[in-house]
Amino acid sequence: MLAGDARGGVDRATLGNPGKYTFCFAEDEEGSPWEPLAVERGFKKGTSTVTLFAGDGVHGIIDQRSRKPESLARSLASSLKTVAHPKLFMLADAMLVVSPEHARIFRAAGWTKQRLRREIDEVLKTPGRELIRGAQNISEGMPEMFAEADLTKFRPSGLHIVHAGSAAG
Repeated sequence: MLAGDARGGVDRATLGNPGKYTFCFAEDEEGSPWEPLAVERGFKKGTSTVTLFAGDGVHGIIDQRSRKPESLARSLASSLKTVAHPKLFMLADAMLVVSPEHARIFRAAGWTKQRLRREIDEVLKTPGRELIRGAQNISEGMPEMFAEADLTKFRPSGLHIVHAGSAAG
């Protein structure tokens, strides 16, 4: 096996992504309209921290038209519905990296990170009968026991929101 090559060795996944081994970015704490993730997770502001997150590959979300936070939040939520699978809820966490261009929209409207998270959760709330196995003629899905529940995509602490990236091109 070559150095850094896990085919057939350590990682026996059918499909992989480079994020399994080395993917790193710095949160833009100074430019962010919100408190840093480390503060949200209980660390004092200014403390140097590293968050380890077992994520999938990067999934870019493009929205060049939304100028109101409500529209942008709905757009982001709609894209987040596909994490893991559109019919699998409370299964995977997500790291939503909000670009400076999109962060300006939330900052101008006075939206906190908590407000954005609430809006996303509300958009993602879905009747269980639409998510159960076999619904929409898709075998994948949630167990039948969730048919009468309203589910949101992520568990209460499962959606991490950070600000990073450079100014729009």
